[in-house]
Amino acid sequence: MRPFHHPILFVCTHLSLAFERVSQKMAQGLLALIGLCSAQAASADEDIAAIVNSITAGITRVKPGLLLAAQVAGIGCVIAGIFLWLRKKNDPHVKGSHIVIFIGIGYILIALDQFISRGQKQAGLRPVSVG
Repeated sequence: MRPFHHPILFVCTHLSLAFERVSQKMAQGLLALIGLCSAQAASADEDIAAIVNSITAGITRVKPGLLLAAQVAGIGCVIAGIFLWLRKKNDPHVKGSHIVIFIGIGYILIALDQFISRGQKQAGLRPVSVG
């Protein structure tokens, strides 16, 4: 059988294989990055507690940016849910559960900073201000 006998099957197969290769390369790159970071931490003349403290200090510096990114992603999920809701009339493949899931995840991501601050207040911790 010639490779171009079924062009749609040929293109889909090659796209699937290319996607698989890209995902493998991304996983390898992520593992290399983690290995590089852990090798740097392992070569330092610190004990385990100092390494954990430096990691948690890095997380606290990144947290406000992550909360803002979560709000932007939440707005994107809500917009995608509304788009699916409007598209539901013409597309029988769009399910109501998909719409509810997108809008629900969007609302949760938008209100994530409020969930965190209320949890910290209940636990007796100092609340975080994002702004």
